[in-house]
Parts: sequence; C-alpha cells; structure tokens
Amino acid sequence: MTIMNADSAPGATANAATSFSGGQDGPWIDEQLAAMGGAERVSAFHAQVRAAVKACSKLTLRLPQGTSTMAVRTVKAPTIGKDPVAFRISAQGGPLDGFESTQVATGVGDVELMMSFLGAVPDDIDGGTQVAFDKAEQTLGVKASSVS
Repeated sequence: MTIMNADSAPGATANAATSFSGGQDGPWIDEQLAAMGGAERVSAFHAQVRAAVKACSKLTLRLPQGTSTMAVRTVKAPTIGKDPVAFRISAQGGPLDGFESTQVATGVGDVELMMSFLGAVPDDIDGGTQVAFDKAEQTLGVKASSVS
C-alpha cells in the first residue's frame, strides 16, 4: 500500500508530526497534520485510502528477522471531523505476530489529521482523535459549522 509508506498525505503542501506515549505499556500515538489546500482534497485523499484498503486486504512485511503477513481491514472510524476513515493492520504470524495498529484520518477544514495508534483500546482511539481534532480546530480557527 503506497499510502502507508508515504511521509505525508499525497498532495500536501505542508505537514507537521508528533508522537505521544501513555507510558512504557502504551498506548503509543503518532499524529500528523497535512495542509491539503482545500476540503475537497481531504475528501479525495480519504477516497484513496478507502480504495487502497479495499484493494489490499493482506500484505507481506519483510524484516531482517523474517516476514509477517499483515491483514488490512476497514474499521469504524470515530465520528469526528469531516469524512473520517479508519483501518487496522494486524500481523498474522512471523516476527510481528500479534502486532496491531489502527490508523484514523479525518478532515479539519482543509487540513488532513492522521492518527496512528499502537496498543490502544477503542476509548483511546476515540479520545485521542477527539483531543487532536479539538486542538487542530482551535489552532487553525476552523468553525464548527465547517465540520461534519
């Protein structure tokens, strides 16, 4: 999946990223904001993500220690922001057996908010996405009426 290997959302004009940890046992959260130049470009990126996940239900990850098959599936996205989308990758065997990561993307006006969660339960995912969205909305000055 090319999208998973990208440093930022395709077409982004600027981006910023940060990481958080809930301690030694997690959860671990990566957050990225990408300026897309228009809300329609955010929605177009989400359509690309949905299509990529639908087209690629499994992939093989090669590591020095061996290979792991990764299942890729759509999951329910938190109902936060504009046109949210979410998917989960889960290792099935190999050196990463048991590894699981949930990716969430949503729009904040014309900015893409992307979150990656490791070792997170659904409340962590919903809460983490909400906090990041609220902060981005406030910082960017996006009005609630422009969010759906």
